[in-house]
Amino acid sequence: MPAEDFAAYGLDAAALDPSEFSKKIFYSEQKRFWRAFVPRITYEDGKVVEIEIHPISLGFGRPLYERGTPALARGDEAKEILEALATLSKPLGTRITIEAGVGRVVLGP
Repeated sequence: MPAEDFAAYGLDAAALDPSEFSKKIFYSEQKRFWRAFVPRITYEDGKVVEIEIHPISLGFGRPLYERGTPALARGDEAKEILEALATLSKPLGTRITIEAGVGRVVLGP
């Protein structure tokens, strides 16, 4: 972390202790900031024929030194990520099915 980041939160910039910074920033204890997804789009003849969505965990709840390294989410965490994405996508007209820990965008009408 740059010294300016510590100073902005009233922390001692000389210490540069990342654990102190993580106590001050608002997102460190909010699960939604530690989740993501990676789409895999398959084309045939220049047209999209499949979109898979792979849920990613960034280590929420893990020790500080293990956080931030992306890994495929598994089990309940994968299901939660995909269900949240499906819920957010529905008002936009995008349907996502979930099977075996992978989301699939329903293409076509």
